[in-house]
Amino acid sequence: AAQRARELLRQGTEVLIICAGREGTFSLDDAYTAGRLVLEAMEGRGLGVLDDAAVAAVDLVRRYRGRWDRPLRRSRAGRQLAAIGMEADIADAARQDQYPVLPIFQDRRVHLGHSG
Repeated sequence: AAQRARELLRQGTEVLIICAGREGTFSLDDAYTAGRLVLEAMEGRGLGVLDDAAVAAVDLVRRYRGRWDRPLRRSRAGRQLAAIGMEADIADAARQDQYPVLPIFQDRRVHLGHSG
């Protein structure tokens, strides 16, 4: 996803990262993941163009560093998965760039693109 976002930014295309959240509220796992994507997509670019939400997401990444599992396990969704015995799903979700698909929102529809 970050590679594709970098390509789009080089072409001058605006990139919007949308966090679903949970029931209309903030979600730690979404914000952390968005921050990772922002940092990787903006590699070599100044972060001064980011809005406050992106800055906060990047700060989460700096707090947890490369430990994807920590914010995912500590999030409400992660705690609920662990409570029902699905902790392996958290570990799987914490593996970066494991799936070669990228959801693309275009013309008011979401379709799958390839991340590579």
